[in-house]
Amino acid sequence: MNARKDENKGKTHADKLIPKPHIRPVDLLDGDVTLRIKGHDWDEFMDQRSKTNQTKGIITFDRTDKYLIVNKTQKDQIIEICGSEYIEDWYGKRITLYLREEKIGAEMKMCVRVKKPPKARTAEEGIAELGFTPDYEDTVEPADKEIKTSEVDESKPWHKRVVEATRAKTHLQTDVEINEFLDDSGLPRDVTVAAARVFSELYQSAVKDGVLIHEAIDYARANWQNGGGE
Repeated sequence: MNARKDENKGKTHADKLIPKPHIRPVDLLDGDVTLRIKGHDWDEFMDQRSKTNQTKGIITFDRTDKYLIVNKTQKDQIIEICGSEYIEDWYGKRITLYLREEKIGAEMKMCVRVKKPPKARTAEEGIAELGFTPDYEDTVEPADKEIKTSEVDESKPWHKRVVEATRAKTHLQTDVEINEFLDDSGLPRDVTVAAARVFSELYQSAVKDGVLIHEAIDYARANWQNGGGE
């Protein structure tokens, strides 16, 4: 399989001549893709075997209009990664989509599977091949001059008490998720615990109202500054 992949590296698979709005195995031929879950929905799809319309659940993501039609195997994998059987708890969590060859009936086929994302930020992997259209930058620029990029020392880790305050006030649970959230927040590394708590509360209130993740961060930043969060 690896030899075949190396042999075809740089080539365009014929299935890409027929674009689809959902993520397919052909979209992952060039590597794994890590995405952040935005929401869920249901839609009607034609079942190729019965030739009838069937309702199926889908997962949507930040940074792309493409969605994943979720099957039982993928559902179970997402539950294990996110630690919850309730879909709303998946919002904001990162998952990695990858290819695995499995026996389906009498044939071996490539299937889209889900695994825990790596610690490194790899959201850009495979983006171009999937035809994604990012609607915001990975590094969020400060919305106001009061928070300056120069004030953020990327080499300095976030204080443990700031991480714990963020964990207590948001849906985020793992240290990786929280540190990524704080990196995107534009907050200075020496932010106080109280200020981080206020920022996190503003963010979480926006998420509960159905605001997109990056928009919730922008909302929290603007109101944190205007409300004297510093």
